[in-house]
Amino acid sequence: DAAAQAATRAERAALAARKRTESRQWTLKLNAEIQHARVAVVGRLRTRLTEVQHDYARRIDTARGEGLTALPDDLDTQLQAVAAELSATLEDTYRDVAEKVLADTFDPARVSATLRHTLTAGPPRDGSSDNMLIALSAGGVALIAGRGAMLGVSALGIAGAGLLMPFAGLGLGLAAGGYVIYRRRVHTDRRHAHTWLRDVLAEARAALTDEIAGRFTDLQYALSVALDDAIERRLRELDALIAEIDAAAAEDAAGRARRRAAATADRDTAAARLRVADEALLRARSLTPTPTDEGQPR
Repeated sequence: DAAAQAATRAERAALAARKRTESRQWTLKLNAEIQHARVAVVGRLRTRLTEVQHDYARRIDTARGEGLTALPDDLDTQLQAVAAELSATLEDTYRDVAEKVLADTFDPARVSATLRHTLTAGPPRDGSSDNMLIALSAGGVALIAGRGAMLGVSALGIAGAGLLMPFAGLGLGLAAGGYVIYRRRVHTDRRHAHTWLRDVLAEARAALTDEIAGRFTDLQYALSVALDDAIERRLRELDALIAEIDAAAAEDAAGRARRRAAATADRDTAAARLRVADEALLRARSLTPTPTDEGQPR
């Protein structure tokens, strides 16, 4: 059928074009999502630490006598709260980025395995030894599941699967050096207390900004690996489908050739049989007696 052949060729061309363009499209989408998410999280961190600085600056200005003594413990508790908030923000961001990039496109179970392997392969970073005033560390690794991926899998009737990736929370607090410097230099001096507060929060902001950048670099690498793996599997599927289409077209052409050859053979056989029958009729006619005028054979 000429129409069916044309449809098959069009389908193969569409699949080949999809194979060439899909990898580039998803790489660009991943880069854009990572950059947008990183800017949003860094902006949230900057806003939160600015709020902390303004709050504690007012407390220093209004403190009386020995009222500054509890400042390090209070700030340590506040830094822990900021780290908890940032961990929750990063967890939500991880999940949202992965959903936007992967959940509606590839097999969540296969992607999850690649993500877990990539994100847990390297040693965790610990920034506590690099800072004098604050201590920064990563907590235990937990698996987070993408909501959209779970809903999509449930809609397909597949239980127990979803987009899962490991995530380590952040720990942030005042280091021993911060306490020592405060006791040696600050005591009840408001001017030194303001300087100490700015130094602590500046170091916390720098450490957390570096940690966020590292986290997003790791996430981008893991998602890139997962994308490459998923795209390679999809390209293999497309190649298999293209090969199947080619085989079907070739089989169809071969089938038509076989049917044509069989029909030709049947026609030739029939023609040969007709010739044999004609020859037999001719011989029979030549052997048949011819009647005379009186109705008696000669």
